[in-house]
Amino acid sequence: MATDYDELGSRYLLIKSLPWKRFSERYTFFKAVGPVHGLHLIDVACGDGFYSRQFRDAGADVVGVDVSREMIRLATVQEARERKGIRYELGDARNLEQVVRRRRLGIFDIAVAQWLLDYADTRDALRAMCRSLACVVRPGGRFVHLGGCFDSIFGHPERFRRYGVEVEVLSSHGDGSRCRWTVAGGGESVSAENTMWTPATVTAELEAAGFAAVEWPEAEIDPEGVAELGEAYWAAYLDHPYHAVTCATRRAP
Repeated sequence: MATDYDELGSRYLLIKSLPWKRFSERYTFFKAVGPVHGLHLIDVACGDGFYSRQFRDAGADVVGVDVSREMIRLATVQEARERKGIRYELGDARNLEQVVRRRRLGIFDIAVAQWLLDYADTRDALRAMCRSLACVVRPGGRFVHLGGCFDSIFGHPERFRRYGVEVEVLSSHGDGSRCRWTVAGGGESVSAENTMWTPATVTAELEAAGFAAVEWPEAEIDPEGVAELGEAYWAAYLDHPYHAVTCATRRAP
């Protein structure tokens, strides 16, 4: 499973400044996750720990896992700078049980992931990720994923230029379709490619792995974002949001 994030490094910060990430992605994602105080939480594809730190501030016991050495390095540097008690581990999302067993991390109440399933470059990789997640979440525990909105990205790629993302559709044929996104600003640019899967396929793989009650909550806007940019700015985004959230509950064996 190849990723671009070892090369992106600190330029990844460009992405976080985008209004839709600040006011829609985060708002919708955290609303779907719900209260985490006292929960044992694993943040898969944690990147530089941006969301890991927020979940820790909300009272969760947090472990962050990422396949990118550079992202784990950035997260560890931030942890050393501002200690929160988060553990960061290098690991492959297709084999989380190995990391959990090796580091004696225990079973988790909730697993969260950002843009993880979009990096499953084959159906087998997608299946392995879903099964791996099911292995580390307790029965009754939850998985919440934040990723790209398949229908919006491949149906309306031109819409996102207004919101700071240039999308190039590399291949559009349903499951396994590919796109390249680019964010530019301050004389720098960030670009990466994703392989994406339809909601029906993601739902099917999660259910086959042991999850149930798979839901896809609609994108929402933080009231602060409406106050800052106005309702008109967000109207087209809500029609075709760039991101999608998926929620599922681990079935009992």
